[in-house]
Amino acid sequence: MYIRRHIEPVVERIAKRKPVIVLTGARQVGKSTMLKTVYKDIRYITLNRPLVRESAKDNPSLFFDMNKPPVIVDEIQKAAELFDYIKDIVDEDNEKKKGQFYLTGSQNLKLMKNISDSLAGRTGVIKLLGLSMRELSCTAYRAPFLPSPEYMNAMDNANAGHDYAKITACIHKGFFPELYETESDLHDWADFYSSYFQTYIEKDIKDVLNIQDESAFIKFVKAAASLTGEMLNMTTIAEICGKDVKTVRSWLSVLESSGLVYLLEPYYNNFNKRLVKTPKLYFLDTGLACWLLG
Repeated sequence: MYIRRHIEPVVERIAKRKPVIVLTGARQVGKSTMLKTVYKDIRYITLNRPLVRESAKDNPSLFFDMNKPPVIVDEIQKAAELFDYIKDIVDEDNEKKKGQFYLTGSQNLKLMKNISDSLAGRTGVIKLLGLSMRELSCTAYRAPFLPSPEYMNAMDNANAGHDYAKITACIHKGFFPELYETESDLHDWADFYSSYFQTYIEKDIKDVLNIQDESAFIKFVKAAASLTGEMLNMTTIAEICGKDVKTVRSWLSVLESSGLVYLLEPYYNNFNKRLVKTPKLYFLDTGLACWLLG
């Protein structure tokens, strides 16, 4: 069962303004599913398939002759050769059509580097997170939170309330769509996150970081999970995983670009203080943090 995402109108709005739409986010948050469901009439191609990926790398021009826009290309970072051809197609389009290329990718470092090199000014970038509580309860009201009576009344009218038991269950379960396709038990939950984390290390981390000590990296991620919601202390994390602060900073930037963690900067009236004061570290999926902490 497809759960409607509140970001769908955002994608539609940007598609009317930009020829290229890039949807980023962590693995398995539903990027491809959303695009395939909302844009059923647009051709979908995934570069996860080796033969398709090799044909895209070997002959990008022929690839787009066979797959004319509008087109959805999944895991676009796996064929960086396509970016220059997308730029040429967009620039040579005399009609300046919008919403021609819908690109998705999980490896944000590689993806954003290619976009900044080839598609600057032509791209609308959207980040998709896991399911929200409102999406899970099929609540149409999608205005961002404000601590005001008007917002609270609107939420009450939308029947978006949740009881304590449901909230704590969702926090433990996490917000990846696959966990809500069927009723899952604790074994399914543990199997999902175990496979997810192993896939993340094998597919994303080893492509970006040349990690020699995988056990140290796993300790680092668990240490980061233990500090979720707290002030970021890189020295503490470095001591736990047995690495220096420079290495921890590098690893943390990859977790952040992968969409697994978020650094919340502090608020001060003095803007310069916001830039220099210590941020808080948050795992964007609570279920993954729970699993990492056992």
